[in-house]
Parts: sequence; structure tokens; C-alpha cells
Amino acid sequence: MIMSANLQAITNHRYADIFPMMGEDDFNRLMEDVRENGLQEPIWLYDGKILDGRNRYKACQTLGIAPELRNYQGTKPLEFVLSLNLARRHLNSSQCAFVALEVERVLAEEAKERQIRTAENREKAENLVVEKIPQQEPE
Repeated sequence: MIMSANLQAITNHRYADIFPMMGEDDFNRLMEDVRENGLQEPIWLYDGKILDGRNRYKACQTLGIAPELRNYQGTKPLEFVLSLNLARRHLNSSQCAFVALEVERVLAEEAKERQIRTAENREKAENLVVEKIPQQEPE
């Protein structure tokens, strides 16, 4: 699905924040390119947040250009972001190390969230079972 955006603020998805923002010189070159050639790659959204394209979105906002937005429809948004950015970005070794640590942190947070949801669901299920067992009246 492709949509055009007004210039409202859209927050970043946590997967987008795994990668560092462009430095000032690179960002200025990107802005100049967007000014001259338009936005060549859309901004990808997931759950209403920017999944890929934070720098492009910032450039469009700065220039007053409504960017093209696309909703990511796949089932592996983290892999999508990694695939797009690891091949496209010019990261030095310390930035790659930072990305690896951020991916590890995000995966650990998600694992903890799944554990909590599983425990909550188990507790709810156990409460339902207890409620359905008929209670015997004392004689």
C-alpha cells in the first residue's frame, strides 16, 4: 500500500533506531539530492511508525516535501530493516558493533515481553480452569 503523507510528525519504530542517524555532511547531501531529484525510496512504516527511512523523512520535513509512505506487510520487520540497512549503509566497524549490540538488546527485550505475556496467559488459563470446576457443598 502506498500513501502520500502530510507533514505530520511520525515516530520511529524501535527497529529503525538500531541504526545511527546520518552525520551532518551525509544528511546535507541527502537533502540536496531530495531537493533536486525528489524522494527516490519511500518511507517504510510498521505499526504506524517509521521502520526505515528516518533520514529521508527528516529531509522531506526540512524541505517541506510530502514523502511517499509504504506500510510494511511482511512478518519479519527486524530482518527487513537489517537487510535494507546493512547492505545500503556505509557503516564503519564500530557502528557495525553498535548495531549488533542494539539487535541483541532488542531481541532480549522482546524475549522478556514474550515471557511476561506467556506467564499472564498461563495464569488466566489456570484461573478459567479453576472457575469451571464445580465446587462441592460442605455436608
